[in-house]
Parts: sequence; C-alpha cells; structure tokens
Amino acid sequence: MERRALHQEMFELCTANAQVPIKNPLDTLEKWLQKTNIRLTQVNGQRKYGGPPSVWHGPAPGSNCEVFIGHIPRDMYEDKLIPLFSSVGPLWEFRLMMNFSGHNRGFAYAKYGSAEIAQAAIHQLHGHMLEPGVRIVVYPSTEKRQLWITELPMIVQEDQLFKPLGSSMASTSQSTGTPKYKHIKDFLACTSHGGQAHNNPCDRLGSVGLKSPEPRVRIRNPAL
Repeated sequence: MERRALHQEMFELCTANAQVPIKNPLDTLEKWLQKTNIRLTQVNGQRKYGGPPSVWHGPAPGSNCEVFIGHIPRDMYEDKLIPLFSSVGPLWEFRLMMNFSGHNRGFAYAKYGSAEIAQAAIHQLHGHMLEPGVRIVVYPSTEKRQLWITELPMIVQEDQLFKPLGSSMASTSQSTGTPKYKHIKDFLACTSHGGQAHNNPCDRLGSVGLKSPEPRVRIRNPAL
C-alpha cells in the first residue's frame, strides 16, 4: 500500500499542470484486474500470472517454451502485456520484473504450452510497437537453473546455505577448494528458472555471515 501511495503521489505531481487529463497506468491495471478476475502474485522482485493459470488443459510446458521480452516501458503493466502475448496462444505463465518504486524493470518472461507457440510469439511480436517510438524485443529465454558459488570460507557448511536460499533449491554439490577458499560447483539446482533468476542470492547469502569475503555467485544453464 505504501508503494502504491508513493507512486500515486509522484503521478499527481507530474501531471498537476497537464492540460489534457492523463490516465494513471496503475488505475488502468486495477480496473483490468477487476474486470478479468486475473490474479497476480508478487514474489522475489517479480509479479507473476499463472504457472499454471486457473484454467489450463494439457501438461506443463517443457523446454524452449519461454520467451524473453525486453524494452518494455517502465510504466506499462500486465493489462497491456498479457492480452498482447495471449493473442499468440494461451499463456502458462507471465512474469514481469518489478522494482521497489512500483515500476517494472523493463523486461518480462512469457511461457507457453509448447515450443511451437513460443516460436510463433517471437516471430509475430519481435519488434512490435507498444507505443510510438517504442518497439519490444522478443527472444528465446535461456532457462538457467543452476548457481555456482565460489570463494566460500572453508568453515562454511553446505546446510548453512539452504535455509536463506529457500526451498526451491536442491543440492548437487561437487566441492573443491584451496587452503583458504571452498568452491562449490553446480551447488544449487533450482526447481525452476523463475525460482532463482531474480531471487538475489548474494543478498540472501549475507544472512549467514558471508559478506566478507563475499562469495561469487553465477547463474548457469545446466545444458552448457
């Protein structure tokens, strides 16, 4: 509620002297949500629809079913984006990356029921003009489900990392090291790309006293 109030205050200040009334995009989003009964869930810096949606027929998507969407205006939301990407085929999931100001971060992910529909979305919507002078980019999404954690102090135990990093992780650790540091290769295999990609693992590792020296965390595709 505080974020919405701050966003509303900023909007009113910016439009106070405008001669033509300007619609608040958050108000438009709220009306669209009420009209469609669509539910959005915000978690870990992203706002998510579906995964699966309330009505879904068929199996869960496999690989190559997700697309990356970039160059989204920061004040554009799901009321414009979900209908656009649903026009290609039914969405299994749509994730819009958000920041603390209430604006989006300029990119999102859309997941479909098949790789063929995802390819159709790329073909039809890459370069689509969202508003004058603004064209989105749509590319295949590389689903990175593993974290590499290196330069951990030797005293750190693997079970210390699971609690702050959450239940979406499963250990596949291969530990090596030097007299000073421990390197855990492929340590954390995530159950989903969305479960880790925006979970800010470095911040979470700080809760187990790993700020100094700070561990190095890399996200990778297990297929590579």
